[in-house]
Amino acid sequence: MERNYIILNGVPSWEIPGLLINALPPVTKAPRRTDLQNADGMNGDVRTNLGYDSYDREIEIGVVEELADYEMILRYFNSGGYAVFSNEPDMFYNYYIDNQIDFEKLVRFKKASVVFRVSPEKRSLLDFNVEKDFTFTKTDSSFVGELEVTNAGNIDAKTRILIFPGYNTPSTSGNLSLKIEIFPNGETAASGKATMTTIFRENSDWYYIFDALTGNVSVNTGISTNYHNNIIKGDVSTLVFKPGVNILKVTALTDGSFVKSIATTEYSRWV
Repeated sequence: MERNYIILNGVPSWEIPGLLINALPPVTKAPRRTDLQNADGMNGDVRTNLGYDSYDREIEIGVVEELADYEMILRYFNSGGYAVFSNEPDMFYNYYIDNQIDFEKLVRFKKASVVFRVSPEKRSLLDFNVEKDFTFTKTDSSFVGELEVTNAGNIDAKTRILIFPGYNTPSTSGNLSLKIEIFPNGETAASGKATMTTIFRENSDWYYIFDALTGNVSVNTGISTNYHNNIIKGDVSTLVFKPGVNILKVTALTDGSFVKSIATTEYSRWV
């Protein structure tokens, strides 16, 4: 029988001296949050889906007395971030731990419980970076490129889309005017869209991050604001990948728009 383990922020439990993971929580679906309303003259009630709630996942830990470093164990669990459980080795959760560990119980009985508060969505460790170099083909007055992305999960995936500007020549500045749309499962109507107009400068190694989780657009860290001037239209938070195959379509709206490539990661979500 394989040994239970967890991985917190990239650090596996077997690297913590004397720490044992005795029991893991069962794999469950996040609880759904709903609003039920009754109306006079109507049979039954009206049910409105309000999304999913965060929930608790409890593990039981133990120690090997002669090896245990109790301070390191407590520091390990005094944390928040990303967690992997060995009964779901290809998934990770966002988590935080608020409840204190019963240190006396751990020392005296060599076991204790740890409660993880996890976000309702879990993501795949197997999602690899999907990226495509673009050689736009001109159609009418615009240039269009597409990227196929498969959300293998069971709910919509809010993710990050990265746009890497390109240049006509190594010393060219110019305008970048783009329309970004997502078409799920062969549908002809976009489920989400946003447009961007910006000025970029020559020889600057940077890219745009469309973050549907926060609804923000930013430039990668460390680049002076002198290198960009953004005008964003549309709701970036609508740029989500629905379960199944999605087409991410990027349209360059002017001849002066150059895109080297686009990429996306963490494009599958489960509850």
